[in-house]
Amino acid sequence: MGGARGPKMATDNADAFHMFEAAFYQKISKFRRDLLREQRTGCEFEGLVLEGGPHFEVIDQKGNKRHVFLHAANWSGKDLAAYLELLGIVIEDAYGGDSSSLWVFNLRTGKEIKWRSSSRVRNRCEGAAKLYARLVKAMENPDDI
Repeated sequence: MGGARGPKMATDNADAFHMFEAAFYQKISKFRRDLLREQRTGCEFEGLVLEGGPHFEVIDQKGNKRHVFLHAANWSGKDLAAYLELLGIVIEDAYGGDSSSLWVFNLRTGKEIKWRSSSRVRNRCEGAAKLYARLVKAMENPDDI
């Protein structure tokens, strides 16, 4: 099954790179560092450990440090909002930045995704994380139920 996607995946990756180059590259003044290969420990969030992070760190045309996330998936708006909220938490915890430094580029459409932290989405993420942490704890210690 994994082999059947190979040629399509390579084409998708090339298309995404060309989209980045055409739509977003000129918005970046300076590349600061690649964050994909950086060793991370994760950050605690409501009893869980969030792992992952933005793809790289740049300076934008206005001189602001930005944490870039290259979005190529076809996620629902709610799923994307939750993911970006959690990514903002990681940026605050692991990179000493503000979640407002998150800069999201949609590699499918060539458009920048405007995002800012939302207390409503953050509360939903907190509730889901707490519930999931309780589930994991219950599965690890069934006698404590």
